[in-house]
Amino acid sequence: MIARCHALHVDEVVALDGVVDAYYLPVMDLSSLASFAGFFVAHGVWSVAEGEALIPMVGVETKNGTRELLRFTAEAEARQAVAVLQPEVVRATCIYDAYIDLSTGKTAALRVEARDRAGNAFTMVVPYRPALAKAAFAVHRPKFVSLPEGTDLPAAAEAFFAGVDSHAKAAATWKAHLDQAI
Repeated sequence: MIARCHALHVDEVVALDGVVDAYYLPVMDLSSLASFAGFFVAHGVWSVAEGEALIPMVGVETKNGTRELLRFTAEAEARQAVAVLQPEVVRATCIYDAYIDLSTGKTAALRVEARDRAGNAFTMVVPYRPALAKAAFAVHRPKFVSLPEGTDLPAAAEAFFAGVDSHAKAAATWKAHLDQAI
């Protein structure tokens, strides 16, 4: 029997002693991954909004449904944590500071790499103007760098922003500093 509970699946498994045990099994599709990543990216935006340097971070969700934020001293370590998921991790997203070339020039951005155990994965960037720049802090429109072929881009973007909105404090900062010019 499979019952839906919010964005989770709960499966019932009959144990050897005949007792039914429920365990956590998240929905594993690109929209769920985008929403998951959106929450942690919002946290990253919230961090850089105050002028802090972003310490490379990884958001993980484990088999028991626990979400954790892990900080790394090096970008390579954070990226590796997402590239090779630990056995207890069902999905992860890595967020780190980067620079990207846009038509407006070299721009600060949060680079996001996300994947889950089902094989869904994407990369995106969220350009921003640092708080210590001549102009005030601004966060610009996210840009998907890579998505699986055939992805419904509007649905992925909607799910991403649902994740952003689920981080109430960070979402307020994002909305207050949104500059869609870039």
